[in-house]
Amino acid sequence: AEVIRGTHEEIELQDHPKHALSTMQLSNNFEKLIQAARQMSALGIILTGGYPFPELIAFQAESKVPLVVINYRITQPRISCIIVDFKDAYFRATRHLIDLGHRRIGFVDDTGHSEIGVARLEGYQNALAEAGIPYRPELYTSIPADTRINGGFQATSNLLALPPHERPTAILAFNDLFALGVMHSVRAHGLRVPEDVSVIGCDDIPMAAYAYPPLTTISQPKYRIGKLAVSTLLKMEQDPPEKMGSFTLMESPLIIRESTARCSEK
Repeated sequence: AEVIRGTHEEIELQDHPKHALSTMQLSNNFEKLIQAARQMSALGIILTGGYPFPELIAFQAESKVPLVVINYRITQPRISCIIVDFKDAYFRATRHLIDLGHRRIGFVDDTGHSEIGVARLEGYQNALAEAGIPYRPELYTSIPADTRINGGFQATSNLLALPPHERPTAILAFNDLFALGVMHSVRAHGLRVPEDVSVIGCDDIPMAAYAYPPLTTISQPKYRIGKLAVSTLLKMEQDPPEKMGSFTLMESPLIIRESTARCSEK
């Protein structure tokens, strides 16, 4: 929703005719998207929330319509990518936990193994390595993204089944919904957040600030991404067709709330 709001507000600032700059929200209806782009003589396409499907790439190559892709990396003419730097974000989130004295840091990941998922895991592993903390596979678990809060609960139950001296004192989650499940599981096991287990999520969904306790999370700059996507599209309109697209990395701030605290173990 924030990406769409950013695109709408940037469109309002532009001098182009409004019929040339409009948005459509199509959920996995790829044929309808391409049909609409043809009928509207689209000035460009912004794709968020999914990987560019082959038909769209073929349509883009044929029509030379500029395409902006959010959070996927594609190297092809007339395609620009805006990517959140999740590797750095998860490095800083893990570093925050290490600075709080945590050494057994769990990770509840998504099974999708997408580019953005791999980046998150690499950031976590790099921070551990820099601090001289061995990566422990038993503290890593992955679940399907559509399992959401329940998946986070079940995955954390597995981590907390480890002996007390081996289970994590802090857990990073792939997203906020997983993190909410993590916190629920910690409490269900008679433990406290953050006194016994610190928790960090990702996305800064509205629910995160109202969780108990309020969730520390990595905030994606979704509104700024939406605005940048429109301005990038308009710049691409001026470029020669043969020019390769660009990659823009966006930094994500760590929003520190009450779900993280100094490790209580001595």
